Amino acid sequence: MLEKLKQRWNLKTNLDVIMVLVMFSLAGTSSVWMKKPLFAYFDISKGETTLDFIKYILLYIMFFMPLYQLALLFWGFVLRQWEFAWTFEKKILKRFTYMAIVALVIYVILLFF
Repeated sequence: MLEKLKQRWNLKTNLDVIMVLVMFSLAGTSSVWMKKPLFAYFDISKGETTLDFIKYILLYIMFFMPLYQLALLFWGFVLRQWEFAWTFEKKILKRFTYMAIVALVIYVILLFF
């Protein structure tokens, strides 16, 4: 399994693969951990109605994606996998930019309901 990941990600050693996997897990954990105080500061909650829940999900997407990307870059730097993290980040940002824009437009539309 490590060999497949090493080939797919163009990494040189098994230690690099393990460090990248650790980087992904720390980035996910860090971004979820940062979400709690951020949502508390902006007073964002799931609410009682379906519309409030939809707004919560859209805001979660808009906040979570940038937090995860920043955490990925941070942990990539700390774990000495910056080159991999930056290359991965550029590829992912192209995909998620459109999703964040759509979520923002839907959220703005729902603000008027």
